[in-house]
Amino acid sequence: MTQNYHRYLNLPFTVDKPISFVDRESSDYIDLEKDIIPSVMIDWLDEHGVHAIVAGAAYTAPNSKIHPHCDTLEPGNHVNINFTWGSKHSKTRWWKLKQGKKYTVEHVADDSVADGDGLLTAKEEDCELLFEQTIDKPSMINSGILHGTYNPSNESRWTMSVVLGYKEYPKKLLQWDDAVKIFKNYIL
Repeated sequence: MTQNYHRYLNLPFTVDKPISFVDRESSDYIDLEKDIIPSVMIDWLDEHGVHAIVAGAAYTAPNSKIHPHCDTLEPGNHVNINFTWGSKHSKTRWWKLKQGKKYTVEHVADDSVADGDGLLTAKEEDCELLFEQTIDKPSMINSGILHGTYNPSNESRWTMSVVLGYKEYPKKLLQWDDAVKIFKNYIL
C-alpha cells in the first residue's frame, strides 16, 4: 500500500461516540476539551512515545460536505487518529491545490488546531481529488494534506480527531512515516 493519506487501525480499545455529539443544522468544526479523549487511549499513545496535542470534532450534515483544509497553517505530512460515527456512505477526501491557485488562511482564536492560530483552506474547484476513503473504523489520517468530508446520505456524520505529537518533543506533530512505523502492529 503506497498511498500516504489513510490507514485503518485495529486498536486494542474502543471509543464510543461522545454524548455531546448531537446533530446540528449545518456542517461545522467543534473544539473539544482534551479530557474527552479516553484515558485508555492516552495510556496507549504514551506506551508508543506519542501524545495527544489537541482534539477536535467535525460534523458533516446530511447531504453536505466540509471544504478542503489542512489542520495547520502550512501543508505537511502529519497524522491524526480519527473516530467516525454515522453515515457509512460518507468519505474523507484528500486534495491537491491546482497550479496557480492559492490557499486561504482561516484564523481561529483558540487551540482547536495544532498550532493554535489557524488552518489552510481551499475551494474544491481549485483542487484536484487525490484519494477518497470511507472512514467507518478507527483510522490514521494524513491531516497535513488538504482533506475534507463528503456525506451524500440522509444520515449525519461525526468525527473526533486526535492530533498526535512526539512525547519527547511535545509541540512537534507526528509525521506520517514515523506513525506508520510506530503503529505498524495496528494497521489493517
